[in-house]
Amino acid sequence: MKKALLTLTFCYACMLMIAASAHARAADIFTNSQYTDSCHLTINSHVTMDAENIQVTNTDGERLLLKADNQLLVNDQLITISPRQQPLVDAYRQQLRTTIPAVVDIALEAVEIGITAVSEGFSTLVGTAPPPALRLALADFRAAIDARLAHQGQVVMLKGDSADLSGAALDQISSDLQAAMASAVASSIGTLIMDLGQTIEAGEGSLDERLQGFTKRFEHLGEALETRIKSRTGALQGRASNLCGQMAELQTAEQNLQAQVPGLKAFSLVHAKTQSTSI
Repeated sequence: MKKALLTLTFCYACMLMIAASAHARAADIFTNSQYTDSCHLTINSHVTMDAENIQVTNTDGERLLLKADNQLLVNDQLITISPRQQPLVDAYRQQLRTTIPAVVDIALEAVEIGITAVSEGFSTLVGTAPPPALRLALADFRAAIDARLAHQGQVVMLKGDSADLSGAALDQISSDLQAAMASAVASSIGTLIMDLGQTIEAGEGSLDERLQGFTKRFEHLGEALETRIKSRTGALQGRASNLCGQMAELQTAEQNLQAQVPGLKAFSLVHAKTQSTSI
């Protein structure tokens, strides 16, 4: 009986560690850090676009509207563009059309992988669907992301520094998600006890062999879950690596236009990341 309790304690600890690993990988995906740490560029302003127009809103609330015919308006005031400047405007518009949807699509796909990882992690370990509290926490996180990022048809939205999906509000929601997952794992202890009991009663071999088989099964479940998540994130990481080059091209197009139209410097989209010191 003592060995059974030790095995149960070990497996429960495994569940917590595997769940924490799933959440940590999901959090990395949510923040997009594992894909953007190698890129020194980030996008800070709010951008919305549809089939005709692109609007950039800076941190002061000023608006730059770029129309399909390359007309530029700042706070609804038309900016005169010379024939020499038109190619620069067109290059900037085309680069926005390429880069911003790519940023949004990668971030949204990363979030989806992360949410799936958390949900699958629980279901794989416990054998049941996530409880309501965990599903609610996942839904809250998805709603927070949807308020910052969107791509439906030709309508694209990137709000604030959503390329990194950071900020106090999302940090709190992520913390709530972690707490909900820990609580869900803790509440599954009854299922774990029943599973252990069935293994002891119906398994083959000695008691030690059956207990070892039970613990190894949890280890294998964790490894299989990690492999599945990595397979999904591998292709995404390659796309995200290419994205840094696209952002650099957008920055070049932006700087070329601003050199000819200095009034547009207030709407700089692409910025160098602030380097933080790791402890």
